[in-house]
Amino acid sequence: FGSLGNGSTMILKAVAGGGGRGARAVSDVADLKTLYAEATAEAMNAFGVGTLFAERLINRARHIEVQILGDGSGAVSNFGERECSVQRRYQKVMEVAPAPNLPDGLRQRIIESAQRLASAVHYRSLGTFEFLVDARDLTNESGFYFIEANARLQVEHTVTEAVTGIDLVEAQLKLATGATLADIGLEQADIPEARGFAIQARVNMETVTPDGRTLPSVGTLSAFDPPSGPGVRTDTFGYAGYSTSPSFDSLIAKVIGHSKSDDFGDAIRRTYRALSEFRIEGVETNLTFLQNLLHHPDFASMQIHTRFVDEQIATLAASSNGSHPKRFAEIAASAVVAAPVNVAEVEVPEGTIAVASPTQGIVAELTVAVGDAVRKGDQIAVMEAMKFFHTVRAEISGVVRILAVAEGDTALEGQTLAAIEVFDEADAVFSERGEISDARDRFQRNIGWDAELDELELRTSLAHQMGGENNVAFHKGRGKLTVRERIDALVDPGSFEEIGTLAGSATYDADGNLTGFTPANTVVGVSKINGRKVMVNGGDFTIRGGASDANVGNKTAYSERMAIEWRVPFIRLLDAAGGSVRTFEQIGHTYLPNGPGHDMSPHLLPVVPSVAAVMGSVAGLPAVQAALAHFSVMVKNTSVLFAGGPPVVKAAFGIDITKEDLGDASVQVYQSGVVNNLAESEEEAFDMIRQFLSYLPDSVYEMPPYEESTDDRNRRDELLKDIVPRDNKTVFDPRPILESILDKDSIFEIAPHFGAGRITVLARVNGYPVGVMINDSRVDGGATDIKAAEKIIRFIEMCETFHLPIINLADDPGFMIGLESESSGMLRVGARLHAVMADTKTPWLTFVIRQIFGVAGGCHIRLSGMHRRYSWPSGNWGSMHIEGGVDAAYRREIADSDDPDAKREEIQNRLKQLASPFRTAQTFLVEEIIDPRNTRPLLCDFVESAQAVIKTQLGPGQAARWRP
Repeated sequence: FGSLGNGSTMILKAVAGGGGRGARAVSDVADLKTLYAEATAEAMNAFGVGTLFAERLINRARHIEVQILGDGSGAVSNFGERECSVQRRYQKVMEVAPAPNLPDGLRQRIIESAQRLASAVHYRSLGTFEFLVDARDLTNESGFYFIEANARLQVEHTVTEAVTGIDLVEAQLKLATGATLADIGLEQADIPEARGFAIQARVNMETVTPDGRTLPSVGTLSAFDPPSGPGVRTDTFGYAGYSTSPSFDSLIAKVIGHSKSDDFGDAIRRTYRALSEFRIEGVETNLTFLQNLLHHPDFASMQIHTRFVDEQIATLAASSNGSHPKRFAEIAASAVVAAPVNVAEVEVPEGTIAVASPTQGIVAELTVAVGDAVRKGDQIAVMEAMKFFHTVRAEISGVVRILAVAEGDTALEGQTLAAIEVFDEADAVFSERGEISDARDRFQRNIGWDAELDELELRTSLAHQMGGENNVAFHKGRGKLTVRERIDALVDPGSFEEIGTLAGSATYDADGNLTGFTPANTVVGVSKINGRKVMVNGGDFTIRGGASDANVGNKTAYSERMAIEWRVPFIRLLDAAGGSVRTFEQIGHTYLPNGPGHDMSPHLLPVVPSVAAVMGSVAGLPAVQAALAHFSVMVKNTSVLFAGGPPVVKAAFGIDITKEDLGDASVQVYQSGVVNNLAESEEEAFDMIRQFLSYLPDSVYEMPPYEESTDDRNRRDELLKDIVPRDNKTVFDPRPILESILDKDSIFEIAPHFGAGRITVLARVNGYPVGVMINDSRVDGGATDIKAAEKIIRFIEMCETFHLPIINLADDPGFMIGLESESSGMLRVGARLHAVMADTKTPWLTFVIRQIFGVAGGCHIRLSGMHRRYSWPSGNWGSMHIEGGVDAAYRREIADSDDPDAKREEIQNRLKQLASPFRTAQTFLVEEIIDPRNTRPLLCDFVESAQAVIKTQLGPGQAARWRP
């Protein structure tokens, strides 16, 4: 409330429902506690949920809603807007389409906003997107606010049907059968402009008092003749002889008046005449109130807002005194047979407190008798209204002296149900007597949940026993943590909130009592790491050796979908053997390999960070999921990973092989690169996960997380001046360069053992996360081989996906050459690297620290989007190496020479003079040659400037996106 500023008003609303129930406006902080309690109680009574949310209240607001129809493909059509500002205590009374006096520019912006929202979520079916407009300044085209979307047909859809001529219900049903907007001819171009104006008046069985209260009317309709004729529509369920029920809403009819004229007054006159023709007898209605409203000059000029009715209630609720004509024949009606309504006033004796009905409804049950002692909060009665049951409780301790109603009676809101004599010693009397009425005893037996809570506790306990004492002991004897211990070791203490604890398989006796329970061998839930929310999915090897069942797939798919929709990182702790043929025997059939995990897992990758830790023996689908991660780690001497284990290999090829030889770290980390990093222990694996996530945003819709740095942004390390050897053929360790230009203690290397010719790290520059690549000349001279290319492709795509600036330090002699490289497809992988680099949009900064040659050299420099190129004085480049190119280009001259070696050396020396980086700079083919010691200050400037560009790129990428 304080954040809104002085003079602002807040409105509390119920999360679980609308219609004004549970809504309170708060303009003074001193009233907040009381109004919050009132709203919570009202929401609880109306919806069974007391949770509220808060919004800024616009004191002079027009309520505008847009009718949307979508087919689920992203295609959306709008049918214009409706004016819904005529409300009594936040409940709509009268609606108009289109909204009169709404400026066209503002109207169009509201409609466009609704369409964008609906299209973004691929909305399917009818829906209403609702906005508040500041009525004090309709010239401000930005003065509107989205409040909610209703995924259903609205009561007021009739006015839109009237002005468009389109049956919205029919359209909704056709879409439900799978049709598209194009199929049913309702694409946006097919929707006609609104013809004139339509007004809907809600006719309720109630009277409105001058102080704004509504008094429900009950009885039997002795006459019921709705209006009709051109431009008039009446939707109703009423008929003569109908006996009203307090179990349902008081709305008896909707009267819609439509005029094709552009004069709003014509629609007002038509609707007013229709209301004057409406004959209803036997119950009181709000017809006079509606007629007064149509005659009000502020309604005719649309100088209204959502509080207009409440402010003008005395005028609008005034009796007509014959001022409104009755345009129907007043013939004798049949005798009225009143519904059994207990409305007698009850005289409450002195010293007693009345217990009032919280709502109009039927007394479903009385749970006390006269003479019973009750304590504050005890159940007195149960009221049924609108198919909901409302609890009536004692507000004081005392003795019941009067019961004014019987079970089955109808009672009005506020009517006295009982009277309690105030008796301070009631608690003691209640305890001493130990008596309770039969009704209350029956009630307690019927509504008590102790048995269910006991069963919940039992099932939860069984789930936490995992695979049982013996299996857990065996698991821990191998030096492994259980899945729950792993989760506790990974996340912030006490932050794990499990989802699907009770999922599993159970056995029951003949009476339906639980006799055994085996939990699903996957534990999922929401938690936090360093205060940031994450989704965790952990496999439990103590149950069936991690073999999947139906619950595993369902829980995994649910957790993956939740990570996408909540936009939080997803972490897999894998210790599962995949499926088992034993399952076929249990379910009696095989199945196509198209489970939910096959589809959902890849959908995580373009949206949220995904991490996989291989904690044991992992095969089948879980093994694939290890590769479906932006970062993966396995534990030394514990983890193995393969598509099919030794028994499968034996059956297929007759080869005996151990799990370790098939898929330990020497295979999956060093050779295949399927897993990025190797940890010495489970604890170190968790440290790596936490560190990796610290550089990435929670989703692609957010900026990478900034952490304040104490490192000097202008630091100039003398080491950089001479670290590069003058001889291109001399190798050196590049890691000190990274330590000299990146924030101290911020470097996290990814895949250090695979494609080692290129080093890839996440780090920080003046507190901002970046992705950094540098060649290591100690491995094949720094040349890009297939493994290095695959590694940096994944790294570039990850940085692009999560909006990390890419810092590239180049010392690349080119793509790896030779027969082995060519036969392995180096050119294909190199071409993909080139395409991926060109597709990126994230800011890209290249420092040429030594050599870059050929097509591989081109993969270091991007010339589109935000980019810069710097070179150190040691830079040396070309389309090919001079040494190799001379023999090809000058073959004849060398062969014809008396001294081929001397001729070759002469040509090489001549060409090397042209290779000076300064000659390239003088033609502006490299922007700047810098002192290597200035690298960090320039890097800090670039990364800080990049943040403004990154803000414009949030969301899923359109080109390069991460793939395994």
